[in-house]
Amino acid sequence: MQEKFEHIWDSQEFGTNYSIAIMGRNKDHTKESNKAWVNFTTPDCSYFYPNDLTKCVTIIFLELPKSVQYSVP
Repeated sequence: MQEKFEHIWDSQEFGTNYSIAIMGRNKDHTKESNKAWVNFTTPDCSYFYPNDLTKCVTIIFLELPKSVQYSVP
C-alpha cells in the first residue's frame, strides 16, 4: 500500500512567488528520487478581502527622537 504524506505550510505571504521541491526517499535514507519542482504564486490580499482594504495595509510605526517637538496642524 502506498503511504500518503501531507505537509501544511501556513506562513506564506500574499502576492509572492514560491518554488518547492518534492522528492521521495526510502526509509533508511540511502536512496532518493529526482526532485520535482512546483512553482506557484499566492494571490494578492485583495483577492481574499476585496471589500476590506484595511486588512491589506501594512502600517509601520517609527520611534521618533524625543528631542524633536511635534505639532499637529
